[in-house]
Amino acid sequence: MKNSGFRVVMAAVAAVLFICSCINVDHTLGSMYVPANQDISVKVAEIPLPVCMDMADSIQTNLGTSAVFGAINTPMCGRFYAESAFSITPTYDSLVIGGDPVFKEMVAVLSVEGNQSLTEDQAVIPQNIYAYQLNVKLDSSLIYNNSITPDKYGTKSILKENVVYTGGDEIKLYLTEDFARPILNMTFQQLDSAELFMENFYGIVIKTDHVEELDLGGRLNRLNLAYSQMSLTYTSTNSAGIRRDTTVEFSLGAYYSVCRYESSSLEYAQADPSEALYYEGFCGVKPKIKARALRDAIRGWADENNIELSQMLLTKASIVFPFEYAGDGEIYEAYPSNLFPCKRFRNTSGRVLFCPIEEIADDDMEHGEINLSQFHYKSDASIYVQKLLRTDDKDLTYLDDIWMMGTYSAADGSHIDYKNYSMGVINGTGDERHPYLRFTYSLLLD
Repeated sequence: MKNSGFRVVMAAVAAVLFICSCINVDHTLGSMYVPANQDISVKVAEIPLPVCMDMADSIQTNLGTSAVFGAINTPMCGRFYAESAFSITPTYDSLVIGGDPVFKEMVAVLSVEGNQSLTEDQAVIPQNIYAYQLNVKLDSSLIYNNSITPDKYGTKSILKENVVYTGGDEIKLYLTEDFARPILNMTFQQLDSAELFMENFYGIVIKTDHVEELDLGGRLNRLNLAYSQMSLTYTSTNSAGIRRDTTVEFSLGAYYSVCRYESSSLEYAQADPSEALYYEGFCGVKPKIKARALRDAIRGWADENNIELSQMLLTKASIVFPFEYAGDGEIYEAYPSNLFPCKRFRNTSGRVLFCPIEEIADDDMEHGEINLSQFHYKSDASIYVQKLLRTDDKDLTYLDDIWMMGTYSAADGSHIDYKNYSMGVINGTGDERHPYLRFTYSLLLD
């Protein structure tokens, strides 16, 4: 797929069937185990990866200034749906409404920074746009793809007229007086504080129709909330007793935005995907490596080779996911641009989030970029595997499991990609070119 023209031709989609910052990387990890007077040899080994497939549910989708909504249906992953919720706050402080305010017009202009569709013709399909007001305040507890359930917003449209979007650079929404009226009745204190304003005027949800189950196609749309705005025009009486028109502006998503994602790729989730591994972006199915299974596989290899793990110094480890050439290069436009190991972690608020493993912070390591000459994804995971081997069994939890996800780099670090939809087929555990762990090691002699 392509962004804003980020599309995959239908033939390519049919062929498919046959993404944390502030990380400190310890480059000396393992060196303490090597005696200065010992001459050790370096060896290389490969073992099959114990991979399963699972749904990446409860992913964090508070995307800052971005918001994704739309729907698609692909022959590989089935139906995917997205809707967005975001806060509304006054752009400027010290807003004074004036006396006896009378509503004239409220308009939201949403800036579209990109679209994703399956084919050229789907890029301009008409989509009905719907908008509803939330009945809960957006806050830091509502950050997951399943946080905004239908019961958290109303059923009455806040749109003055029907809106149909065909893929342009912006979406204009004319909003009802019923929606805007509470703003005109607010006190100065409520208008002067973003926090108080959000307590008394909840945000909105933007959505469209699902794609019918038997239809292929659809389009996903990504908004840039930083360049979107809402304006309210009304008539009121000023301190001099003069009636005049006033237009005030509101920011969208300046404090909170969160996306709701739904995927039907659950059918691919299985414990031993021997024939093929499937990848779908966002909350879809993904390759997963359980930490205990990986360590058991390494222990099994060590036992077969009469090696004591306590004597093994791991110097490099790479996780490799091969895939096959499908006869059409355009198919890989739909594939994720990279696949990198990610783990869940618990933040200071007790919430569990996904984050790339710490190797992502080292520019000298491989970060799982798609390789179309060797047809594989290859990621460095040396620190992760070394720590895994030195962690007690009782201390391993689901937070140590690896999920293969797309990532992207930004000024504030590397992040999991929850903005761009992607999908692809990777070789299964039973294929000749199966997923494997390649590691370089030395043995410390007594």
